[in-house]
Amino acid sequence: MVSLIDARLVSNKLFGDKARIAKYAIQFRGETREDRRVVRLAGACQVFDTPAWELSAQFMHVDDGGQCFFDAEYDPVEKRLSYFTYHGYA
Repeated sequence: MVSLIDARLVSNKLFGDKARIAKYAIQFRGETREDRRVVRLAGACQVFDTPAWELSAQFMHVDDGGQCFFDAEYDPVEKRLSYFTYHGYA
């Protein structure tokens, strides 16, 4: 799962170097989609002053986050990302 996320981030022209990827905050939790288990992920290249408890309680979403913030889902049965998107620009 980590290598699949890293591959997506490396292809990101704004944040594609390994040093910046290592600083990404990755949130995750298991969920069910149409009777299948998936791992839901959210990533942020910066979390500003967001306290750790809040990052544990809910996923961070920034409507105008560009390619700094992403959402993804990992399918553990197929061992692939079934969904990946950057938050984009508002």
